Amino acid sequence: MNSGKLAWAALAILLIPAFVIPSPTSDFPAWIVGAHLAGDAARLYSFDESQKITGAFAEPRNGVWAFVRPPVYASLLKPLAWLSAPHAYVAWQLLNIAAFGIALWLIWPSRWALVTVLFPPLFTSFKQGQDMPLFLLAVAVSARLMRSRPFLAGAALAFLGLKFHLILLIPVFFVMKRCWRMASGFLAGAALLLAACFALYGTSWITLYPRFVMENQRHLQPSALVEPFGPVWFALLLAVAVGLMILMGVIRSEETALFTTLAIGLVTAPHLYPYDLVLGMPLLLLMLCKYGHPASGVSGG
Repeated sequence: MNSGKLAWAALAILLIPAFVIPSPTSDFPAWIVGAHLAGDAARLYSFDESQKITGAFAEPRNGVWAFVRPPVYASLLKPLAWLSAPHAYVAWQLLNIAAFGIALWLIWPSRWALVTVLFPPLFTSFKQGQDMPLFLLAVAVSARLMRSRPFLAGAALAFLGLKFHLILLIPVFFVMKRCWRMASGFLAGAALLLAACFALYGTSWITLYPRFVMENQRHLQPSALVEPFGPVWFALLLAVAVGLMILMGVIRSEETALFTTLAIGLVTAPHLYPYDLVLGMPLLLLMLCKYGHPASGVSGG
């Protein structure tokens, strides 16, 4: 069996628990909330309305599952509302497995791909019904296009704006590597997502959303490295940004620079969970491919 088939076999085996063993901390009900309440910002960002949806199929765990992404993401999840909760869960997991597989196929065709199925944050993402493989796919598409279609590469990267607190250092990458066309694509993609929010939800979401997110945050256990948006966090962000600027001057490859920026950006995220570390996987795998298997198709810097 070649390494590619072995990687897929290992992936299938390791992800069995994600389907057959319910996670006590599954976040999947939040996506069901988004799917069912898409189109109505007042209901989408309401704890009472969220409880009406999830209470029918999930036991409360220290509160209510809440949808805390920008509203356009809820509209993208709308098809999940057409299925029962168990079927929607299977469809969601299959979608994320497909996204993960396509990401590997796009830019990491090496024997080291097997390592990724052992990456704990990835497993955590599947166990909790999270969506990190979708963001990993956006990174993979961006990396694949950044040389030939930089504008489209930036537009693909804009999808990460749906978890905007994890990409706060991306502007440093654009400026230091002078990726102006990629930056313009990123801004265009971000503007398109923002325009979709207003087109689908009017103007009320712009005040409802931040209040809802902050209220939800107060009911969660602390997970960030520092207090969200406090003076210490701003000082850390500034220090890391300066350090990243220096590092960008040393790294030649734009691909390596992008992956490095995403990985280092996790350190300054004001809100971080273990599954968010999936965004560090591209840099890890690139280093393994570069130093462990020089013949791989991944370039280094």
